[in-house]
Amino acid sequence: MPTDVSTNSNQAISRHHKVVKLTGNAFAYASLFCSAFFWINFASYYVPHAPKLNLTGFDWFRIMAVAVILSGASVACRAKLWKLALPVALLMFFFVMYVMGT
Repeated sequence: MPTDVSTNSNQAISRHHKVVKLTGNAFAYASLFCSAFFWINFASYYVPHAPKLNLTGFDWFRIMAVAVILSGASVACRAKLWKLALPVALLMFFFVMYVMGT
């Protein structure tokens, strides 16, 4: 009988780890999308009939801050993709900060 209890608890722990990993991956992908959104909007600015977003530098600064927070959450969830998401988010955060300053 005790083996059934330990098996059920192992399954619950395994299920919990899968949920945490999936959540971490979702945070990492969302962070990468926020970082790529800057370049997508930049490219669409030069397309004649593409929709244009009138975002200020401070708006972009806030979007990149969200990207850094999301990548930090992916680090906390120990997702494999955090090794890409965190440096990209930090690089874009400081790039936007530099562009805002000029």
